[in-house]
Amino acid sequence: MPDLLWSFFRDNPSLSRALPALAAEVVRARVSAKYGLRVGVIAILHTDPLEIVIVSDLMLPISQHLNAVEKTVTPEFFIYADCTCRSAAELMATGGIASLPVVDRTTQRINGTITLQDLLKGRSRAVVRENERLRLVSQLNNARGEHN
Repeated sequence: MPDLLWSFFRDNPSLSRALPALAAEVVRARVSAKYGLRVGVIAILHTDPLEIVIVSDLMLPISQHLNAVEKTVTPEFFIYADCTCRSAAELMATGGIASLPVVDRTTQRINGTITLQDLLKGRSRAVVRENERLRLVSQLNNARGEHN
């Protein structure tokens, strides 16, 4: 079952980002229905932003000039395209390297590279997404007349 859930959330990243808000809404609705109380529930996301960004979203595509042999040789250090950026960051840190080839899990071919700079951009992108989500939740609560 976890493999099925992982692929579902990997293929629908917007759902992964919405889970804390969804859980908060479920708790709010249950307390309201069971006890007749109107409560506000805040979901605080303590997830590393690199945990919700997938390597393939940030990688630089491989040069079309490489021949087929170069694309299929598996290097000593590499990361799969469907792994999280946090996994890539940990591998870079433990291996003392600044870039990794990105390998497609099904074809075992090198599709691109990811660098430390790409990971920093990905972290920034995730923080921006989370700020947008919090702004939207705040606007929804204000429209309902609820307080944050």
